[in-house]
Parts: sequence; C-alpha cells; structure tokens
Amino acid sequence: MLAGPPPTRALPTDREQAIELQADRGWLNEQTRSSRYEGHVVLTQGSLRLEGDRMELYYTEDDRVRLVIMEGQPVRGRQQPSPGAAEHEAEALRMEYHAAEGRILLIGNAVIRRPQATVQADRIEYDTIKNTVVAQGNGSTGEGQEETQNGRVKLTIQPDAIAR
Repeated sequence: MLAGPPPTRALPTDREQAIELQADRGWLNEQTRSSRYEGHVVLTQGSLRLEGDRMELYYTEDDRVRLVIMEGQPVRGRQQPSPGAAEHEAEALRMEYHAAEGRILLIGNAVIRRPQATVQADRIEYDTIKNTVVAQGNGSTGEGQEETQNGRVKLTIQPDAIAR
C-alpha cells in the first residue's frame, strides 16, 4: 500500500455521461463480443480523457462494457476529481479497466500525477470501490529501466502536502 494522499476520485457525474470514442479505424466482432480501434484513439467520458494507439473493448452478454484495454507509447489519461480541482494525470504503456471489479491497472512505466504527489512504478493498481492504490516495482536491479524508477516504486510528495 502506498503512503501519501488518497487516490483519485472522478467527478460524480462522469460515470453518468456517454462514452465517446474517436479513432482512425475500428472493428466490431459480435461473435467474440469485442471491438478494436486503432490510430490515435481518444476516449472521453465527462471529465475523463484517454489517448493511445490501440483500444479493445469487451462486452457482457447484455452488451455492457466489461473490459477496456488501451495501449500506447504511452497511453495518457486525465480526469478532474471534483469541481474546481486540478486534473489528475496518468500514463502507462497499457491501461486496463475491469468494470465489474472497479479496478484500473496501469502497466509498464506507470505514473500517476496529482497536485500533492506523483507515484511511479512498473505496475499500479487502483481499486475504485475500495479506494486503494497498490504500486509494484518489477524487482529488477534497474538495468534497462528508466533512471527515475530503477525497478522500484517511487513516490514524490510535494512540500505543500506535508503537515508542518
């Protein structure tokens, strides 16, 4: 579990908004209950905005979105946690949203930036139901890793977020 400020929450109205998707190309496969999009994919829902190279959507039997997978170099996301608050940003090589579990995974050079703190790790898991964040390094010695991570979790807390 990470120390630091509580995880990001979305505007209460974001989940009530329609999802809008733009891409250069798209495919739908009714047999596998999935769709795929490529070429500067942009997903918006309320204050949420995700941008990446590829996106796959998987649906339940009753046509509800159950899994969203987005990949990019990197995938970038931003969302406003509450009215008037500064946007929170995230990026990773792969982002997964498991809708039924309320779980978001950021995999590969994952970063969450908030005004109070920044978390960097190889993998960050955010549970939107329990409101928890778990970050994991890759356990390597750092060879081939970005200099700032060295295969470990890195947390940076801004001075104005420290009690005095």
